Amino acid sequence: MTTRLVVTGTPDPLWLAARAALRRKGAQTPEVPDVSLEQHGLRVDVDRLAAYSALCGFRLGSGLPVTYPLVLAFPLHVALMARDDFPFPILGAVHLVNRITWVRPVLVDEPLSLHVRAEGRRAHRKGQVLDLVTDLHVDGARVWHSTSTYLLRGTGDPNAPSIEPPPVADLSLGPVRWRVDADTGRRYAAVSGDRNPIHLSALSARPFGFRHAIAHGMWSYARVMAHTAARMPFAGTSTVWFRAPIPLPSTVRLATDGSGRQVALRGMDDRTVHLVTATNSFDEGH
Repeated sequence: MTTRLVVTGTPDPLWLAARAALRRKGAQTPEVPDVSLEQHGLRVDVDRLAAYSALCGFRLGSGLPVTYPLVLAFPLHVALMARDDFPFPILGAVHLVNRITWVRPVLVDEPLSLHVRAEGRRAHRKGQVLDLVTDLHVDGARVWHSTSTYLLRGTGDPNAPSIEPPPVADLSLGPVRWRVDADTGRRYAAVSGDRNPIHLSALSARPFGFRHAIAHGMWSYARVMAHTAARMPFAGTSTVWFRAPIPLPSTVRLATDGSGRQVALRGMDDRTVHLVTATNSFDEGH
């Protein structure tokens, strides 16, 4: 039976992550905790939303950017991953895939309820994966849903199903190029609360195996979604597959299928694919 824990106030992700890293030292437990963390009566901070929108390229309006509820849920994600019984260490988990479903736009001024849980621990070719599931409710009805799939590298199963994006060979490179500045990680950390050291500077990223700081995956996904927002369905699904990190600074290029339904973010070398997205209307995605 799922244990429901109502969280009051806003957990501090940086403090929780630091405490968990010092306490656990990468220890793992065998099972996913059957726990749901919940927050009710949330209100959107309009100034923070404006800063997020400016950084990611969204226009402010009556509805939230489709990626923004994950910013609201981030403290709960960290609180769940910082638990003693969570099976992955909080640092070192790799975000592989994110899928978002929405049944209508979420309005900026609506009171919101968030529910976060973990499920689906399973074998992967490079280790183990599990899902962080986030639901957003308004007046008791679920209006937005996300599944974030994370990998913990280790002994894998070569027979496990792969997690691959749709092919990108037919996507056309257009004129859109984005310069991703060296401070992008720090700026996104300021608006999202995600202060993972791999995103902040080359110095803080090196102990984790990176020569340079890398952009947040959810920033790059949001940047793509903002670019295609005019073609976003009223209700739909969007999936992103994170393929290769974006070193900071960088220049990236957009490749699309022409409709904006499928997009790839590529490096300037034409070989590197940083991410792939696919978006469908609700009826097409189910």
